[in-house]
Amino acid sequence: MKKFLLRMTPVLVVAGLCYVVMIGFLGQPVYMLLLTYLLLILCAAYIFRANIYTYISNAYMMSGDLQKAKRALDLANKHGTKNAVALSAYGAMLLREGSYAKAVEPLEKALSLRGKNMTDVNTLISLGSAYWATGEFSKAAEAFEKVAAVSDKPDASLLLSLGFLYMSLGDTQKAEEKTLFALEQNAPEASVHETLGLIAYKNTDFDRAETELRLALSQNSNLVDSNFVLGLICETKGDEKSARYCYDKAEKCEITPLNFAKPEQIKAKTQVIKR
Repeated sequence: MKKFLLRMTPVLVVAGLCYVVMIGFLGQPVYMLLLTYLLLILCAAYIFRANIYTYISNAYMMSGDLQKAKRALDLANKHGTKNAVALSAYGAMLLREGSYAKAVEPLEKALSLRGKNMTDVNTLISLGSAYWATGEFSKAAEAFEKVAAVSDKPDASLLLSLGFLYMSLGDTQKAEEKTLFALEQNAPEASVHETLGLIAYKNTDFDRAETELRLALSQNSNLVDSNFVLGLICETKGDEKSARYCYDKAEKCEITPLNFAKPEQIKAKTQVIKR
């Protein structure tokens, strides 16, 4: 807000002086000067309303009031702000509240405002996550690859994400390469085994998939994808008791739009399989 006021002050002062001269020349009363000047301020506020809401949101963020900051950013985005930092922050807030589809537009706009020669890692990661959650796996992988290209060293979490995305796209060879590379970068073994299990399942190598998923669950029993897919494998093999256990376990796990399993799929399986 301070920068905005400093930028606007000379404009308002010059405009005000022009009005003083003009109204003085026309011999109008002082109240006309005040009314006209007020009108000028209102017009300026309307024209620059996107910037004003952006600076208001910055003030709220600095004070820690994220709810009010988001409301201000809602208005800034609605009125066409061209502040890349504000748009990126707005997109990140939408992601945190689970509005993945809504987050795409401001994040894409933030990147376009940055220009092709600038890589905004945080915005790319947020945008990649939004694409992933909305099923745009190819775009998500592209965003994460751009982050990997400018990173000083390989990031295990990013590599695991790429492994999952390439698996979802059907490129299981590339998916396994990324996942094994993530293991070399000290990625959590449970997550590595889970991703390898999903890749094997995608390749219909159910024996290997079962082995990898059981290894993952031996280290972390609350992996929703491991439980669900292991349930599918057990059901395929005719082991309904084990399948039922896995589905029940999956239903109790935390799930997000980034998971392989979907809530409706888990619910359907828990209802259909014989008790």
